[in-house]
Amino acid sequence: MASTGKKLPDQGGAVGHIVADLVAIDVLQVEFANRYERLLSDYPGEWIVFYDGSVQAHNKSFDSVQAEADKMNIPRNRRMITYMDPEPLTLILHADRALSRI
Repeated sequence: MASTGKKLPDQGGAVGHIVADLVAIDVLQVEFANRYERLLSDYPGEWIVFYDGSVQAHNKSFDSVQAEADKMNIPRNRRMITYMDPEPLTLILHADRALSRI
């Protein structure tokens, strides 16, 4: 594609912030995946706040862990809150679609 010579308007670094957030989320997901089995055994049936490579809060209530993470000033765009479900996920695969039990 030929360049028109026009510059995009300055977005105040917005693109850079979005890229940084996406990279941080990717790193967070890898760290979480690497620790998943241990987290599941340590926090079965609980909601956890995972940030910076470790659990920052945990509770049976989503609202409680969300509030705790907010009090700790953990950025919402850089944390993971997930339920550690001790029940295995069952997938039933059909030829034309996949159904899951959630």
